[in-house]
Amino acid sequence: MRSKALRPSSLGVLAVVSLTEVARRPIVGPRHHTAITRPSAMLRIRVFQGLRVDRDREPLSGASAQPRRLAILAILAWAGDRGVTRDWLAACLWPEADHAHARHTLCQLIHLLRRDLHPELLRDEGGALRLAPALVTSDLWDFRRAYVEDRLSEALSV
Repeated sequence: MRSKALRPSSLGVLAVVSLTEVARRPIVGPRHHTAITRPSAMLRIRVFQGLRVDRDREPLSGASAQPRRLAILAILAWAGDRGVTRDWLAACLWPEADHAHARHTLCQLIHLLRRDLHPELLRDEGGALRLAPALVTSDLWDFRRAYVEDRLSEALSV
């Protein structure tokens, strides 16, 4: 049986990003985020002012822009280096579904994200799913980094 703490409403976890919660979190994004050479087809996850993912500054469209796929990317951006387990992610996105069905659906969407966006976009390490920082940036990571470095005006402009 899943606890209520692991069962937020389907996309409600993404609807409001509490600045207090974001500011409190010590994670500022992947550790080597700025030191990695970026490929030409960079993805940017935007969680402030509406959830959106851009590829080379153009919004994703079609199947890649479906709400649950975007939700997976946004949750992984929120998790940063820690990542999240597949079980936790499945419980967030399909709280009403049984465990096996939720996991199967999640595995399908992860496969489609890798196929449509980049094969190495999502890393599964140590039981946690994470974004590959060489392929992705996020306004949430920029906000956290600016906040931690006490650049508040920059943090607020993200």
